[in-house]
Amino acid sequence: MLSKFKAVVWLHFLRFWRYRLSFIGLMLSEVLWILLFILAILLFAPKEYLDIACRNAFWVVICWSIIQMNSMIVGSWMNFFISLGMIEEHLIRGISPFRVILGRIIPSSIVSLLSTLLIAIVLNSIFEVNVLSARSPLLILVGLVFIVVKSLSYGLSIASLSIRTGIPHHFLEILNFMVIGILTISVESLRPPLSYLLLLVPYTAPSQLIKMGISGREYMFTESLTMSVVVATVMVLMALYLVNHAKSWLLRNGVRAIGRM
Repeated sequence: MLSKFKAVVWLHFLRFWRYRLSFIGLMLSEVLWILLFILAILLFAPKEYLDIACRNAFWVVICWSIIQMNSMIVGSWMNFFISLGMIEEHLIRGISPFRVILGRIIPSSIVSLLSTLLIAIVLNSIFEVNVLSARSPLLILVGLVFIVVKSLSYGLSIASLSIRTGIPHHFLEILNFMVIGILTISVESLRPPLSYLLLLVPYTAPSQLIKMGISGREYMFTESLTMSVVVATVMVLMALYLVNHAKSWLLRNGVRAIGRM
């Protein structure tokens, strides 16, 4: 088991090093469009609220970047994996192809981390705002952990559905574009039960934990933490079900039944 884990980790580190120039290009393009979003938001922010607006915009867009990066890199790599004929090789050797796909968190995490640091440096030099400062770094860390878990679950679900249905992952991950608008909505601006319904939407409860960590105002902390745990559990269980279902379908019908995606 440990040797299989080491093999998967080594595979993705090796691919990251071989395609380092492509990942650098991906990171730079990620930084440019993220800065475009943040600057557009800051154009409408009053000067006296520039500090908190800059930090909120930074973390909201970073959350969406992590969501999009994990679902894209994890979900889209299944197509490449099939085209190489590597699924059969791993199934024969008793290695789940989804475990290999899950290892894509290595390049996606590296790209997200480097992009975050570069954006923080740029914003600090332009607006003289330390976007990485926070009242409660622990809350931000907890929120990011939930974001990563949910986005990876969504990426694995996309990979499973694309195998079972033959639908390209690009069409399945289109829901991610709705997320960035929802993440900007503040729970404090809504009254119950609308605020509870907002927290039920995937990714919103962890983003509220991150906003609490930035401002230090723990508004609906218990509800946000509870919803984060519940929604993350549901998404993980759904991903596990879809993965097992797709794997058993592969074993019964073979990879050729997938067709070209």
